[in-house]
Amino acid sequence: MMIKHTLISILSLLTLLMANSCSETGKAKTSTITRKFFLNHEIPRNIDFEIYLNQKVLTKSRETDHMPGPYELNQKLVMGAVQKIRIKIMPAAGGAKVLNPKSIEFINRNLGIYLLENKDYDHIKTIKLLQYPVITKDTPEYDYEWTFNIKQP
Repeated sequence: MMIKHTLISILSLLTLLMANSCSETGKAKTSTITRKFFLNHEIPRNIDFEIYLNQKVLTKSRETDHMPGPYELNQKLVMGAVQKIRIKIMPAAGGAKVLNPKSIEFINRNLGIYLLENKDYDHIKTIKLLQYPVITKDTPEYDYEWTFNIKQP
């Protein structure tokens, strides 16, 4: 009697385990893609800036307290909408009083929006290169806005 009871318990347990195993095998496995959007820039320390994404402050610098990008954008993206990024630059206090064409050229070198998927640093995708329009004379500040789209995976 004891052996029969033990055998029934073992068979019940095996049946339960097999059913669970079969249901796990039958499930479709989905891979999760992690997507991180970044703004990259190399704004020199002698230039202060304010960066807005979809009219929300992403970061600001004053008096050379900033680090060059990249800045992650995901937290301020609006899914299903055109994204707007605005960057206002101006000379840092105590330095030059105006921005010159060479400064704008330097900033334009590496200014852009990029996508990193699944930490695959060898295949970072360019979403949009951002370029300030060329200026021909000095200006006290430069404020410009770009738009870009993001696609769902």
